[in-house]
Amino acid sequence: LCCILRDLDSILQMIVKQYADNIQVTEKICEILSRIVTILRESSSLVLNIFIQLLQNMGRNILHVEFLNFVRNILLLFSKDIDKPVLNLFLIVLQKFRCLFNGDMQWLKNHVDMVEDVANFFSQVIKKLPNIIHQCPDEEFILFIELIKNGIQLHEPGTLKSISTFTSNFIEYTKSDQRTINLLQQNGFEIVQILLQCIGGASPHHLIESLSLPLFTLSKSYIDWTTSWIQQCLNNPNFPTSSAKRHHRETLLKVLTAKQTSRSSFKDHVNTFSLACREPISKENYLS
Repeated sequence: LCCILRDLDSILQMIVKQYADNIQVTEKICEILSRIVTILRESSSLVLNIFIQLLQNMGRNILHVEFLNFVRNILLLFSKDIDKPVLNLFLIVLQKFRCLFNGDMQWLKNHVDMVEDVANFFSQVIKKLPNIIHQCPDEEFILFIELIKNGIQLHEPGTLKSISTFTSNFIEYTKSDQRTINLLQQNGFEIVQILLQCIGGASPHHLIESLSLPLFTLSKSYIDWTTSWIQQCLNNPNFPTSSAKRHHRETLLKVLTAKQTSRSSFKDHVNTFSLACREPISKENYLS
């Protein structure tokens, strides 16, 4: 049909130019075009089902960037057709990733390139197509949380940056979905704890910029929760290390919970705290 329409384009354009003000002719052309659109929309379900079957029949380990790009493009094309099985395409990606990942941190470490591609895919969908995310069953959000908790501990710069961006986008998304708000409230303390551990020395220092982004987004989205979670962590003088003194902790908490802190200022203070945590403990301080 598209090929026929392309071939007819020059003829239709010629007719329109000649009868541009003719009501009967233009009505007929619009009627023909409307029928074409209807046929295309009706055939899209068949096309989508073919795509779904093809993707489902691909091997369980197939989750490369071309696979993800194809699914993303189809989602973008049909996302507004709520009566179409577009959600199934997204669920295929989630199911594949769940089977591969299965909560295994070592698997993430061994497949950082794939994890980076998947995190980028999730980030794009959650930001551009929230209506797709709204339709996801609860267990898919649990998968997102598990990816966040484990992914932010990775040391590969590109992968961590993708995970960090996805985490930030997910936090933003939770403001529009009560189910995810509840899930974030239940898991937020652990996420903050992991982030502070990584910032405090568990991750290389050059990753601080990526690690600071989720904290920044949390503090801007849920300041009361973030304040409580960070206070709980930093009240322990040995967390994340004993090198960070009281004034380091108080300064970080003040910056994290300040409403007017810019992203760059926030990052600078997190960096300062990270350096303080990484300072060696002198024997004198240790004995005292």
